[in-house]
Amino acid sequence: MFSSTRPLNGTDAETIARAAAVQTVNLELETIAAWGASGRFTADAETSDPEVRAMVIEASRSRVVLIWRSVQGGQIIASHYRGDIPRQEQPLNILIPGIPEAHRPWEITHSTLRPLQHRRVTGGVTMTLDNFHAAAVILISNDPSATAHVQELVRRNAPTAALLARSQAAGAIARSSRLATELPPEALGHFPVTEMLAEALQEAQYAESIITHDPTAAVKKLERSRAIAGQLERLFWERGVTATGSMVASPLTTSSATLSDHWRMLDALQSTNAGKNLLEGGSMEEINTLSSAGWRHFVRPTEQVKGSVELSTHTPAEGKRSLRISAAAINPEEAPLVIETPPIWITTPPITAPAGTLLEIVAKVWVPNPIQGSVDGLLVFDSYGGPALAERVNKTESWRRLVLYRIVPPAHAHEVTQSPPPLTVTFALTGLGNAQIDSVSIRPLTRTRQGPTVTSTTTGNRSFPKPEEILNGNQTQMAPTLTAPPNPTEPQSAWPGMSLEWPKMLPFTKPEPTPPQGPSGSTIDPFKRARGASSVEP
Repeated sequence: MFSSTRPLNGTDAETIARAAAVQTVNLELETIAAWGASGRFTADAETSDPEVRAMVIEASRSRVVLIWRSVQGGQIIASHYRGDIPRQEQPLNILIPGIPEAHRPWEITHSTLRPLQHRRVTGGVTMTLDNFHAAAVILISNDPSATAHVQELVRRNAPTAALLARSQAAGAIARSSRLATELPPEALGHFPVTEMLAEALQEAQYAESIITHDPTAAVKKLERSRAIAGQLERLFWERGVTATGSMVASPLTTSSATLSDHWRMLDALQSTNAGKNLLEGGSMEEINTLSSAGWRHFVRPTEQVKGSVELSTHTPAEGKRSLRISAAAINPEEAPLVIETPPIWITTPPITAPAGTLLEIVAKVWVPNPIQGSVDGLLVFDSYGGPALAERVNKTESWRRLVLYRIVPPAHAHEVTQSPPPLTVTFALTGLGNAQIDSVSIRPLTRTRQGPTVTSTTTGNRSFPKPEEILNGNQTQMAPTLTAPPNPTEPQSAWPGMSLEWPKMLPFTKPEPTPPQGPSGSTIDPFKRARGASSVEP
């Protein structure tokens, strides 16, 4: 399930690509529905490519092996292979454990089941996919009814699958060609752009010439065409991410459709002036400053986990202190394997600014050891981008500098004050371990010497304890209440990407000023809170 602000029956290129992708996934899910409904995970398979993962699902007397290329950022733009122009054959060796002697493997293609050569070795059964790019599915069975069922589904859906392969190849070529003309020279690097586009187009044209009398071979050519064009798109994206040092520093890197705007944004950043730091207490020097400024911390203790927050003098990034947050098992011998909800998190006071203001969020973090019980580590996200645009930091050798660029969204239509929602930044420790935070700042970036008026909204109420409250053992207090911010004034010039309704591209939500409390602090899951859904736990 996923949410979308636009229907899938649109006629624009992006919607057509989304619709084709959804329809392709639905066909694949229909083919292996029996294993998805009643199967169970049995083992991971080994592959000859460290970027490729494989998982075995068993149901009754049959198994399916799901194989996919897993690389950083693959959820944004997939990587189809290594390098630029691929070889004609991209073989992948797979070692699958626990296969009974009588079982036989087939690769599920768009139109048929293709038998795979295999042999039994130490550790399982090994087989080879002759031409692997991004994903594949293998059926392993000795049940004729199972193979017949899958064969029937594949043959029935073959015409639709061929049309989708044609659509996706054409879309990938069009997107890569558009990017090649729109991106600046520094974004193209030394990639063989012309050669890759020519190769992709040649494969697609050959597929068109044989699709009527040999659809199976045609689809293979279309898949190769799509892989080459898609890989060029991926290379463009990787270079854009390298320019900012993060996949989530700018929302404009979350889609190839906005890559050209991302590079225009990078160019605009070269001529900006940073305003004063709007965030009080970000130097993490005095707990009284954190308390009076409106910083909040929430601890969610359980029967197995305890959390703590303190100012530490151990190797701060700057100054004399940094903020240290930690979570540990009460009984180390019974530490939970998985932490579902972050046991502790820190939230900045809310910052208000006129709609369209570009804000630079900077923080230095240090995670000395891997966080246990969670793959997200230290999660750093803002109330505009939410967890979808969060930085995930699991282990750093020393202090790491994080930078996020966010544009203030317009006011919510239903708000009486007609003021844009305030910005908060959250540091959530999602598992067991510790992290240090220091030098947090939020600054407006302007193209002129005098930027728009931006204020930090603070009140007398606070939830960060003062020293005397810690000594007295007081519980965490209620979070500060937002006051009405001043009337905003629109910036004189818009930033790149605003024509694409940025930040309406993302589900921006207004941060909740007063989270419900439990006996020892908040019991709110910040991920659900960031999505605007209440998640109070008993």
